[in-house]
Amino acid sequence: THPTQSCFLSSVDLHTHCSYQLMLPEAIAIVCSPSQEPELTDPPGLDIISNCKKQPAFHPHPDLPIYTDVMDDGHVKTLDYDFDILDLRK
Repeated sequence: THPTQSCFLSSVDLHTHCSYQLMLPEAIAIVCSPSQEPELTDPPGLDIISNCKKQPAFHPHPDLPIYTDVMDDGHVKTLDYDFDILDLRK
């Protein structure tokens, strides 16, 4: 969560998620922000991140469409599902 910042994945988050999405295309990364619309990595961003060899771990990426909005015409559809949230940190 980044409550006082815009909603984004850090470069470390992007590279970590890239590995998951290359193996499992339907994998999504989620960043929670109480003040922003959620965003996730989009297929155009997958090529950008998988070909990125920049160092150090935290570094900028080009201002290209590597995210997409989750809601509306995005990747996630919100329906009335009955589910429980289990906090495994306890």
